[in-house]
Amino acid sequence: MTAFDPIPEVARLGYTPREAAFLYLVGRVSGHFLGRQYTAFLNRKPGALVYQLIEKGRAWRHLERSDYGQHRYVYHLKSKRIYQLLECPDSQNRRAKGDDEIKIRLMVLDYVLEHLEEPLLALASEKIGYFMEQEGIELSDLSPAVHFAERFPVFVLKADAKSRLRFTYFDNGTITLKAFSRYLSHVAPLFGKLDRFELAYIALSARNFASAQAAFEKAFPEIKLPKTHLLLPFGVDHLVNYFLAQRLWDENSPRFKQEHLAILREGERVYCRPEHDRFRVACLQGPEQLKREVREVCGIRQMSGTFTTTVLRSTFPMFRCRTRGKPVPIAVLEAAV
Repeated sequence: MTAFDPIPEVARLGYTPREAAFLYLVGRVSGHFLGRQYTAFLNRKPGALVYQLIEKGRAWRHLERSDYGQHRYVYHLKSKRIYQLLECPDSQNRRAKGDDEIKIRLMVLDYVLEHLEEPLLALASEKIGYFMEQEGIELSDLSPAVHFAERFPVFVLKADAKSRLRFTYFDNGTITLKAFSRYLSHVAPLFGKLDRFELAYIALSARNFASAQAAFEKAFPEIKLPKTHLLLPFGVDHLVNYFLAQRLWDENSPRFKQEHLAILREGERVYCRPEHDRFRVACLQGPEQLKREVREVCGIRQMSGTFTTTVLRSTFPMFRCRTRGKPVPIAVLEAAV
């Protein structure tokens, strides 16, 4: 079955294909945008292209403009018809938002525009479907994380045979980390179901980075493989050295030394079960594969989460400074800088 592509349907409303593609992106990830973000999407300089899109959208009442003074405008995609075409008629993106939330959504769009080549999950239905079908997580386990379902995108990164997920959190300049701590507590049940993931903390400055990383590491401490186990009485490193010594012995290598002989004698007594053959095959594929095999065979659940930070080099209108009085005529070139 061919996947439904809403972009041609949006274009049939009177937009060009590139205008429809941009509105599709806005509707999915933010609901709000600036003129400069449209030109960044096109990789063009500000000019008439922005005005043409805005003039159509406002004339057809698909877009609403908020004037923040000095020709700084924020545009809101609010058309129920367009969200229906995007198959998310109840999206929170079409609802009116306060200035703080608008700023966050503009930050989300900036970040997505910088990572257009990476597949992302934006809608709640996309995320829930992916977690259930690809990660085998039950819907009941996702319920604590529903609050972020449509707010922050999740990127699906192909590092090897298995995907790695990058979750995102956007800090719009808050002084405290209370909101981030609440976020961590809500997504903890979901993160606990994933073998590996990345949480990208995105802000306009690095002020909260150290505190945010400390909060993340406290919520999700690194779980290391145990030093010993019934199958690994001398630890994982000894097993790896045993495989190395065995290979050097089989190859009659001049690198074989007395310490290798000692490891062989120790290992021959304990590394004789079928599970150790699995470890040998995994070891040939690399250290990460060996770790995964050890965790699986030994029944060790290890969550591998990484915390990264990004500073957005973006500018935004001065929020809470909306212009009062008569609106600026639509004939004025509406390119937000």
